[in-house]
Amino acid sequence: MGLETKIRKRDVGLPKHRQELLEAIELDLINDENVLAVFYGGSIGNEETDLYSDIDLRIVVKEEVYEEYRLNKKQRASNWGNVLYFEDFHWANYSTAHYRSFIKVDSFYYKKVDMKPSIWTQKLKIVHDPTGLIHDVVTESADLTYRPSVQEIEHWRTKFFAYLHEAYRRVMRNEIYYALHNIDNLRLSMITGWYMEAGIQPNAFGDWAN
Repeated sequence: MGLETKIRKRDVGLPKHRQELLEAIELDLINDENVLAVFYGGSIGNEETDLYSDIDLRIVVKEEVYEEYRLNKKQRASNWGNVLYFEDFHWANYSTAHYRSFIKVDSFYYKKVDMKPSIWTQKLKIVHDPTGLIHDVVTESADLTYRPSVQEIEHWRTKFFAYLHEAYRRVMRNEIYYALHNIDNLRLSMITGWYMEAGIQPNAFGDWAN
């Protein structure tokens, strides 16, 4: 069996492994009395998963246990499967676990007060919401629209020209990788401009997702 065939065989099985992780996550969290809500964003929330979709997990916990749960986020993720390694900042409210099955889980912890309507909470998959907290957030988010401010447009415009000028400088210095980095930023700036013109909230700069 060649390497390509072996990897393709593994990749075809990724949805099964993702489903197993989802079941483990939900079994663990839904039975926790300190967990107020569990829901998914990203491709699961949008119902647009493919072979390589990760799990964007959102967990709302009681305020009095929030810090404890945030500090133990890596240990919690270890309950769901065999973790190969973590991407993690101890001070952050999120952790990224990469499992041996090649599935990635981004788990974010929130308090009830953090749950507010936004463009980003229009499409979620809710799996645990006994008080209707997340349902209300999704309902209130449905009518929100995005319109860029003058300040956003001005910042976008000046950064676009800055990347253009910097790419030229780096080419002239024969700093090719630095020049390519700036050209990539120009590409992303163009996409950001198209999104703003279309009334679509652009991703944080540097995020090429979707």
